[in-house]
Amino acid sequence: MPHGGGGGFGGSDGGGFSSGGSGFSSSFEHGRSSGGSFDSSGDNSGRDHRSHDYWGPGYYDRPGYYDRPGYYSSGPVFVGNVQRQPVDRKTEALNSNKACLFFLTIASVIVTGWVATLYGTNTIGLDVNTSRLMTAHSLFARNIQFTNKGEFQGPVLYSLDSEPHLNSEVRWSDYQNITMNYWHQEYYYYLNKGSVVRMKSNVNIPERNVVYFKVIRGDKELQEFLERPDQASIRLRGYLEYKFEATANDDYLFAFANIHHVDAEVAFELEINSKKFDVRHAKKRCDLKTRCDLQLSLLGSRYGVLETPGVSEMPVDNWEIQVGYGIRWGLFVLLYCVILVCFFVRRRTILNTNYSDIHSERAPLVAEETTVPTAPVLPSIYEQQEHAHGEGTKDDVEDCDQCSVCFDAPKDSFFVPCGHRTTCYACGLRISTSDNATCPICRKPIKDVSRIFTA
Repeated sequence: MPHGGGGGFGGSDGGGFSSGGSGFSSSFEHGRSSGGSFDSSGDNSGRDHRSHDYWGPGYYDRPGYYDRPGYYSSGPVFVGNVQRQPVDRKTEALNSNKACLFFLTIASVIVTGWVATLYGTNTIGLDVNTSRLMTAHSLFARNIQFTNKGEFQGPVLYSLDSEPHLNSEVRWSDYQNITMNYWHQEYYYYLNKGSVVRMKSNVNIPERNVVYFKVIRGDKELQEFLERPDQASIRLRGYLEYKFEATANDDYLFAFANIHHVDAEVAFELEINSKKFDVRHAKKRCDLKTRCDLQLSLLGSRYGVLETPGVSEMPVDNWEIQVGYGIRWGLFVLLYCVILVCFFVRRRTILNTNYSDIHSERAPLVAEETTVPTAPVLPSIYEQQEHAHGEGTKDDVEDCDQCSVCFDAPKDSFFVPCGHRTTCYACGLRISTSDNATCPICRKPIKDVSRIFTA
């Protein structure tokens, strides 16, 4: 037989919510319940006196230096008005290692709490002709413990190596007759997917009144039904036949509610075609008199099926079974040890690493390429001056050193990557930012323009 629970809706006749109901036989007193910008660098040391006309005043008046040919170091970094020294690479790596340890520890604690909550001790109710599949993830649990909290034997535990199929059936019926006055009553049945229930009901209630009926799955739907029984419910009055098919393996509540202050006599009969798991290939059978354990293999899978006898086979029609899990705490301890070992190994590696040769804040002025282009050999001014006796005058030499575009400023820049020195820096920038940014000499694409400083 099912377990029943019920109560009044409040008011003078019904009182508050209470449990119980007439016409229901159970071996338990209570039954089953439903539940700005960063300041870059310049040079004020005298090495790099650049013009302020292009970049603006003060751009080059910041500390910086050329520490080796082709490399420029920014020196201290300014954030707002506060000077912040560059972070040491070794300290940065150690802090990153500590942060990694912190987050891994937090994640492990969360997983441990989730497992402890999921596989805690709980109590389930079994009706007659029940076939319930029990299993747990073998990575977290080493066994499942079943304890019969009642005095009567009845349930049997079957152990299987593979998941059984729902290909067995059993037919049985249940009959109830209750009188309700501003009252609600629920009957619990555990049904596997595909089980079919046919109900024949006869309700005797005064005119213009009805009894509300609904099949509920879960405590949330039960609470909604008790708050508003008239919504999404079947109205019972007189004779009615109803058919229901279970869509999942779960507890189902057949709930009745009379929200009127009049007596309503409800009689119904359930014909249940219940699906059961096939246990013919079970490896082990245990009569659940007091306690049975289902051992789980770490590398394999194990399933348990709890079955109860029929209506006329036992003096009781429901049982309470306490289910507990043996969690693999040693696995979690091993996980924490692995995390600590990885932390200390990485810390030791960081401490033994020499970061002095790692230039984290230095970058070459010209990006390195797989093939370094060869710059053309240009005649030197001084060589031209030395051979001025037969190859030209001093004015000719000065004309050769002037920009080939504006013929005004000296040639103080070269194109990257070809290396040709043919324009002043201003004209070179204009050419590099134009639509056709190619070198006037070799017509190669220009990636950048670098300035030449002479002492």
